[in-house]
Amino acid sequence: PPRNPAEKISSGYKAVKFFTYVYGLAPLLLYGVLPMKYWQSFCKLVCGVRLIYQWHIIAAQLTEAHKLLIEFIEEYERLYYRREGARLHFVRQSIHAMIHTSSETFCIDPYGIASQWPMERAI
Repeated sequence: PPRNPAEKISSGYKAVKFFTYVYGLAPLLLYGVLPMKYWQSFCKLVCGVRLIYQWHIIAAQLTEAHKLLIEFIEEYERLYYRREGARLHFVRQSIHAMIHTSSETFCIDPYGIASQWPMERAI
């Protein structure tokens, strides 16, 4: 398994290792640990992100990724910030940005190509 992200998150923990931990290992490691409604919501995020970050993506997969990410965002709003103004600080810009990932993927490239990872490999 990758190094402990709590120890390395700000000191050389590369995006690909964080991606592997969160979107590869965490669904399995968190099964039975998280309450089912949180785990299922997290798995929608994982599936949507995995689809978006492929090197090649077809229109049907892009549509499915968009559907999953929208469902995750709606569940996030319901589960975490409960659509209460006082809890709005729980909604980070990255949550809102997921709304746009499928349309941006269609316009630009799959995020696996357009992300910072190629630059990290060069450093």
